[in-house]
Amino acid sequence: MSILKYRLLFVGVLTLFLSSCERKYSQAEFITFHPFSILIEKFDELNQALEFKSGIGGELKKIIHIDQTKNEGYQVLVGQYANSKDAGEVAFNLFTEGIIKKYSIVKNTYEVLDEFNNVLFVSRYDGRPSVFNYNLISKKINVFWSRWGSKVTSLTLSKNCNSLFFATVVGYGKKRGIPYVHGALLFHLIRDHNEPVEVAYLGDGFQLYTYWEIDDTFKVSFTFINPLDSKIVNQRIYSYDSLGNPGYKKEKKYNLLKDGFPAIPNRTPVYNSPNHNFNLRVVFERDESNFYLKDFREHSEILIASTKQKILDARWSNDGNYLFVLTQNTPILSNSKKTDQTGELWIIDALQKKRLKIFTGYQFENLLVHGKFLFFDERLNSIAKICVYNFVQDIVYDTISSPGGCDLNNLPL
Repeated sequence: MSILKYRLLFVGVLTLFLSSCERKYSQAEFITFHPFSILIEKFDELNQALEFKSGIGGELKKIIHIDQTKNEGYQVLVGQYANSKDAGEVAFNLFTEGIIKKYSIVKNTYEVLDEFNNVLFVSRYDGRPSVFNYNLISKKINVFWSRWGSKVTSLTLSKNCNSLFFATVVGYGKKRGIPYVHGALLFHLIRDHNEPVEVAYLGDGFQLYTYWEIDDTFKVSFTFINPLDSKIVNQRIYSYDSLGNPGYKKEKKYNLLKDGFPAIPNRTPVYNSPNHNFNLRVVFERDESNFYLKDFREHSEILIASTKQKILDARWSNDGNYLFVLTQNTPILSNSKKTDQTGELWIIDALQKKRLKIFTGYQFENLLVHGKFLFFDERLNSIAKICVYNFVQDIVYDTISSPGGCDLNNLPL
C-alpha cells in the first residue's frame, strides 16, 4: 500500500474515532461514552501483547491500546468508539485494506455483534417473508428471524443500526387497491440482545406504515375501519423510543365520504448536507425540475440536473460529500403504450459538483447509507433484489438476491 493511500485511510479511521467528540471529555468520561473497540489479537502475557504492539508500524499504532480481561489475559485493541457500527466500519476498512488480518468488536473487553458488517433485510424462508442477515465480508446471507404463520411486512433499522423494529401479519392482500392486513404485530430488537420482543398487537386493518421520524423516535401508522360506523376510518399513530419504550399515541378519524382514505406520511428529502457545506435546491419550471447544488464554502451554485421526474427522496453520506437522489417511479411510453413504472437513482459527488452515476430501469424504493456503501432496492415485475454500491470507489460491490426476492424494508405484495 502506498504511503499516501495509508495516510488517507488513517485520516478516515481517525475521523470516525473522533466523530463523537463534540465536547471535551475527561479520560474517564470518554471511556464511559466510548466503550467499543476493535480486537485484533489476544495474549496470555503482557509482554507478548507489548511485543505485538511494538511491531505495528505507521499511524495505526497511535490508537492501539492494551486492556487486561477478567480472565487475566490481554487484548490488543484499536480505538474507542461510541457504538458497534462505528467500530465495525473502521475495522472493515482496515481489514479490506490488508492492514489487519482478523478482528472482532468488543464492548468493555467482551465480544459483541459487529453491527456494521451484518446488515438485515427481508426475504423469504419456506415461502414466508422473514428477516435475513447479510455479511459484508463473506457476502453470505442467512436467516435471522422467522416464525411459522408470521409474514414480515416491514423492517426498519435505526441510524446507528443498533435498534430494529419490524412488523408481522398473519395474512395480507388488497381490496379495491387498498392494502389490508390481518393479525398485525410489532416487534423490537436491541441487536446485541438475543430475541426480538413483541411491543404491540395492532390487529386487523387496511394500512400499516412504519418509519423513523427522527433518529430516536420510531412511529407506526395503522388504519382500520371503525367497527360502529363503516364510513369512518380510524388512524392510530404509535410512537416508541430507540429502546422500544412506548411514547404517546394519538388517533384521527376520517369520513370516507368527505375526507377520502388517509394517505400515508410523505417522505422528507434531506436537502442540507450533514457537514453544512452543501444544499440541494429544487426549482420547478415549465413541468421540469431543475436541481441546483449550492456550495456554502465557495459561495457558488451549479445546475446538477434537469428532469421531468419529481424527487421522491434524498439522502447524504455521513461525511456530507455524496448525495443520493431518488426520483418518483413513472410510466414509460413505448410505442404509445405505457410500460412498467420506473425511476432513477442519482449518485452526486458534491465535492466534484457532478452526477457520478445514474441507475435506471428499476423501481427504486428504499435507501440505506452504510459507511462507504449505498444499499438500495431494485424492483421490476418479478425481480426484487438489493444492490450494494461502493460510492467512494464507484463500483457495484455485490448484489443480494434469493428465491422469492429480497428487499431492504418490505417485499412487494
